[in-house]
Amino acid sequence: NDDKFNLKNISFVIKKGDKIGIIGPSGAGKSTLIEILLGILKPSIGDIKVDGKSIYFYQKNWKKLIGYIPQKIFILDNSFRNNILFGLENEKYNDDKLIELIKKVNLDKLLNRLPQGLDNKLGERGIDLSGGEVQRIGIARALIYDPEIIFFDEATSSLDTFTEKKILSEMENFKDKTFISVAHRIGTLKNCNKIYHLNNGEIIDSGNYEKFNKG
Repeated sequence: NDDKFNLKNISFVIKKGDKIGIIGPSGAGKSTLIEILLGILKPSIGDIKVDGKSIYFYQKNWKKLIGYIPQKIFILDNSFRNNILFGLENEKYNDDKLIELIKKVNLDKLLNRLPQGLDNKLGERGIDLSGGEVQRIGIARALIYDPEIIFFDEATSSLDTFTEKKILSEMENFKDKTFISVAHRIGTLKNCNKIYHLNNGEIIDSGNYEKFNKG
């Protein structure tokens, strides 16, 4: 209800397999837009539709399609396995599937470093993990149940540029997924085929990466 968080006249189409970027300053409405797309918030006017059906009437089905990667990843004082499963039933996800995913998100070096492998505890807040490893655990957590749409909510903004570039290049392993990425830095959106510039709750410009990266 606060004017600061109002979104106005926003309308766009996302196709399966698109890599969408949303950029804008703090307070532009990026987080509000993401929370609406996730189905956490419901707009007072308008709708979010998938194949012509409102996500608000099919919330359970919609949640099965999406994976969410926030900026801050919470690490459990628990095993490596349980930090990826994060409450999912162990029986449904065997170790072979976990190891396959670990390799895809470049966490195999961490796995080899841990004396007890998947059973090794990561410790409170992942104190012995690098920032990149923590973020990759968050990515693995979002990808474990094979969602079709992945939301990156400032997911690499706290990392150094080298680690960020490495993680973004690793996401090329998941070309079949639809990505929606929110960022402050345009460089984070290099792999996006369409970028929307949000400011004061409105889309003020859109285009490809080259359009926004003219120097």
